Amino acid sequence: MPEPTVQMQLRSPDGLMVHVTEWGTPAGPEILFVHGIGASCAAWLAQVSSPALQRFRMVAYDLRGHGESDKPADASNYENPALWAEELHTVMQESKLVRPVVVAWSYGGRVLLDYVERFGCEGLAGVNFVAAMPINDPEFAGSALFSSERSQPRGGLSAQHAERAFVSRMTFLPRSVQHVDLAVETMLIVPASLKGALRHRARTTEEMLRSISCPVQLTHGLADSIILPSASRHAARHFPDARLSLYERCGHMPFLEHEARFNQELASFVDHAIEGAKPL
Repeated sequence: MPEPTVQMQLRSPDGLMVHVTEWGTPAGPEILFVHGIGASCAAWLAQVSSPALQRFRMVAYDLRGHGESDKPADASNYENPALWAEELHTVMQESKLVRPVVVAWSYGGRVLLDYVERFGCEGLAGVNFVAAMPINDPEFAGSALFSSERSQPRGGLSAQHAERAFVSRMTFLPRSVQHVDLAVETMLIVPASLKGALRHRARTTEEMLRSISCPVQLTHGLADSIILPSASRHAARHFPDARLSLYERCGHMPFLEHEARFNQELASFVDHAIEGAKPL
């Protein structure tokens, strides 16, 4: 990854250490990246290294249980939505983000909604949901999300084999062996208790989406077999101000599979959101 401008460890309200990294122009318009389950800040390599995005201040953090953040084994550290919301809020406060555009990929979209439910959206200039499921209804789950390989008892199937099978279905075109190996390694350090806790999350509602008054962009690959593109199509109808961008020949990682288009659309959306943001 490119050399960061800032790296720091923050402490969440419940005492966990959270790893935060910054790139780009410190005084530029703010983007906060929130990755999905089994990933880390490294997911955003194609964004933080992009010349098209260097004019922005880009901040990313490792969710609890991921990357270089703390990884307690007890499921109680992951079950309460308020913990995820307060963690994101702490990152914003301690990083002195004034009104960022939040880019929330996959489960990161749920973390963002936890934040909005607890703190509102007044502190956000905009939200870019990426391959996310704003309404967490099983009808939007693709065949790879709860595949038999990942959900069955491990028995004779190694965790590494299961995660490798999952990673292979994340993109439309095959990734390099090096990329797959790194993704599997990153997934394997996530506590099993975290993944189990997420299966019991309460359903989000259309009313929650309608409460997000800031601009919203929904980005989704049409070949996503993890979260179906119908999740974004459905959600777009419930946001007061939403753009929907669908990618042909693209799976669950548009920011990696079509990085040039993704980065251009993100830059345009941030400019739009910042220009329309009301003064605090």
